[in-house]
Amino acid sequence: MMRSDRTGFAYARAAGSPRGPGRGATARTGSIDQTSRQAFDPEPGTAASARGKASNALMAYGIAAAIGVTFVVTIVTLRLALGTGIDESFLTGDVTQHIVGQRYFIADAWRWPLLVTRLLEPPQGVNISLTDSIPLAALLTKLFRGMLPAGYTTIYPWLGVAFLLQPIAGVYALRGAGEKRLLPAALVALLALSMPTLLFRVGHIALCSHFLLLFAIGLYLRITADGRGRLGPVLLLLCASLLIHPYLLAMVATVLVAAPITLCLRRAPWATVAGQVAAALVATAGLALLLGYGGESPGSGFGRASMNLISPVYPFQSFLYQAIVGSPAPRVDATGLQYEGYQYLGAGVLLLLAVMLVTDPRAVGRSIRRHAGPWLIGVALTVLSVSSTAYAGHSLLFRIPHVPEFMHQFRSSGRFFWPVTYFLLIGAVVATLRGHRRWVALPVLVVATGLQWADATDLRRGITHMAGPHAPLTAEDHLLERVIAQHRRVTIWPTAACGEVASAPPFMRVLRAASVHVVPVNSMYLARESDATHCEGAEIAAAPLAPGELRLFMPNAINAAGAVPDGIDHCRMVGEYAACSRNDGALSGLPALPAEPLFPIGQLVQMGGDHLPPQAVVGWYWAEPEGAWTRGHTAILAGRFVGVGAEPMRLTIWADAVADQPEKAVTVRIDDTVVAHWQIHSGTQREYTAEIPAGLLSDGTHLVRFEIAHPIRTIDFRHDSEDSRLLGLYLMNFRFDPN
Repeated sequence: MMRSDRTGFAYARAAGSPRGPGRGATARTGSIDQTSRQAFDPEPGTAASARGKASNALMAYGIAAAIGVTFVVTIVTLRLALGTGIDESFLTGDVTQHIVGQRYFIADAWRWPLLVTRLLEPPQGVNISLTDSIPLAALLTKLFRGMLPAGYTTIYPWLGVAFLLQPIAGVYALRGAGEKRLLPAALVALLALSMPTLLFRVGHIALCSHFLLLFAIGLYLRITADGRGRLGPVLLLLCASLLIHPYLLAMVATVLVAAPITLCLRRAPWATVAGQVAAALVATAGLALLLGYGGESPGSGFGRASMNLISPVYPFQSFLYQAIVGSPAPRVDATGLQYEGYQYLGAGVLLLLAVMLVTDPRAVGRSIRRHAGPWLIGVALTVLSVSSTAYAGHSLLFRIPHVPEFMHQFRSSGRFFWPVTYFLLIGAVVATLRGHRRWVALPVLVVATGLQWADATDLRRGITHMAGPHAPLTAEDHLLERVIAQHRRVTIWPTAACGEVASAPPFMRVLRAASVHVVPVNSMYLARESDATHCEGAEIAAAPLAPGELRLFMPNAINAAGAVPDGIDHCRMVGEYAACSRNDGALSGLPALPAEPLFPIGQLVQMGGDHLPPQAVVGWYWAEPEGAWTRGHTAILAGRFVGVGAEPMRLTIWADAVADQPEKAVTVRIDDTVVAHWQIHSGTQREYTAEIPAGLLSDGTHLVRFEIAHPIRTIDFRHDSEDSRLLGLYLMNFRFDPN
């Protein structure tokens, strides 16, 4: 007769069962026979038993820790793990964002809310939860900043912590399933460190903290085994997840919520567990509010950064596939952002799942009956990761055109399959051990572990490459650092709110250079913008230079530097940037600004063709044959007027709009003065005019700003579209005329 084991991942079979694999053998639970149990638990309930269990646990976690330390030393390297001698030239994208946020936070005074630094975007400041700077590590580092080198951060050391804790957490989850033997512990530690979805995330170090998910699974298994809620560990895990990354908090919370669901569907006492999990969630939410989380605009994009349905089994980045086929598997990315949904399980885990399904096809059904909670949340998380736009390869299965606004908080929804990945890992290992005799199960597990480790070879090499050495910083980067160091604050124009792509390399180079000396800067690359519609146009660009200020114009916007009062005397080129300062010594000997483009009076300027006109400084996509689309909420033209006198002028444009609405609202400003409100009709080219009062334009540089209400992606409302650009106004031509 078959019965369920303590955790329900597989049924245990008694010896002599006519259907069991161990006919006539010693009675056992799964593949752990009575002899093995007695070796770990000589006399249940005795002091020897307690000592045996403690010793066994210590050895299991010790093995996992040794594997983690070896991985960190040989793969991550001590250079990265200690955070010393990091090559600044290698800092790009998200990692630069994390390091810059930590540098400013650690150097700043202690403030409230606790995670705010006012050295970024002063005076209101920035909460470093929005720079993904691992607040937990940043807080600990700030406590000891007096003992650390200037500019030191714990971003790369956190990568070492994550890979050290990953195998330990894997053993914790396995022991929660009742498997206490040392060899399986060592194997699951190696498997946990070989998950492609973990190794693929090293470009975003906070999101490498997958050990949180394994600890959550281990807690789930312990809670559902004995019905005790474990309020303290649950609260600690939730708060730690909050202070590492909100996405991981959402996943950990979902795993823990599965516990009362499972108990309820087992018809076991569940209310106490549900109450404790709910209390821990409420307390974590309260901590989040105290620390200043929330209140930011999520933007949009849900449905693009999704999981492709073939991703769990598709061998992208698989070393074994490349070795067998002779070439790597091509990337499959139907939306341009499905790298966020990279979920390849690895050859070893796929082998374990295949063995389980072939040798014991009823295992899934038994697991569903025993662990309904993880299956229910697993289905929900899978649906969320696939999102509103489902692809299998490049084949569109369905698209839901309109989703609730709050769903855009989870715009990188492809990540939400991670808990499912680790449930599959632990479930497959336990099912293998309990569904077969030891002499079958352990060799299968050893082979699967070897395959998994080999399959992740290229991903491990990518981690080692991060440690360098790399090419040194360029002469331009050193020059930028020296110029910034001679000032008390940096003003970037245009800011992210004005349409600049803050994650683009030119913007990030300025942030990195400013962070070396912790010089306050007015704009930052954030995960969420608090107000994506607020653009300080001429308010910043044309304001008089303040003492100690360095105003930097991005490479695509150097034309706007002419708007700075007396800019011809105080502005020079620092590499590809236009830099303006009253500290003439800091800019001495640098090249002068290039000649500004003119706004021709009475002549048509075309936005389409081979390239954008030089007046298009920010907020525009590339030129198309007939015109150019605006990007986001703001698009700006900048150039010099000559000979306009004091006459009133007229701006005329020929434009179209995205066909999501009959009309698109556009506000037009000259510098910071509103000159027109237009309703742009979609689907046809039309002419629109703005009357410019006398005296508003004068000889000199001016900014023409288009503010677009509710830009939209065509992909969000057309089933047959793949256009994921954030569009609003399609400008074909413009001209200025005397009125």
